[in-house]
Amino acid sequence: MLSTELTNWIAKQRLVLDRLAAFQNEREAMFAQTTKLTEEVGELAEAVIALHKLQRADKTSDDLHEHLAEECADVIITTLIIADRVALDINGALAKKIEKINARFSTTPAA
Repeated sequence: MLSTELTNWIAKQRLVLDRLAAFQNEREAMFAQTTKLTEEVGELAEAVIALHKLQRADKTSDDLHEHLAEECADVIITTLIIADRVALDINGALAKKIEKINARFSTTPAA
């Protein structure tokens, strides 16, 4: 699922964030990261709204698809940092979730 390169980058990024933010404890770090995820999801929602031209013109960027891609990446990265913080096996979790979705909808992955 996730490449080793991405997994290693996420772990390093989490350490950088911890050092820069100087969290007092793990609880504070997790709260801050969860708050950041909420912010990023809000920005993603705004990008979707803009893409569908439901946003005021002054709040939209020139390249809506690029902006949407950046916001998707922000949500994914922030989520992966949270998973790394609590040592989740994100590859295993993704595989299990995909299996559940496939079973629910009786689908098989496309070749």
